[in-house]
Amino acid sequence: MSRDDVRRDNREIANQYFLAGLADLTASMGLPPTVRELQGHLAVSSTSVVTYRMNELIEAGFVQRRPSARPYDTRLWVLTDKGRAAAKQGSAA
Repeated sequence: MSRDDVRRDNREIANQYFLAGLADLTASMGLPPTVRELQGHLAVSSTSVVTYRMNELIEAGFVQRRPSARPYDTRLWVLTDKGRAAAKQGSAA
């Protein structure tokens, strides 16, 4: 297994972890979590890591940025249909 294969596998595992965390918090709270809520729930070191992973999930089509009329809205991300299905199956590849 090459180093690139390991990196890809690690990225997929991390993205699945974040996808599951977003799904869990959204279900339990009834609305999308803030960056800090997601950071705390996933025990991640910084909010920039959360933002980085969420941007990867947006690019992959699992998450979308939540439209908001308020520029200061901190509940930024929602699962797409593809994201909900992947969270249920446990796969964000």
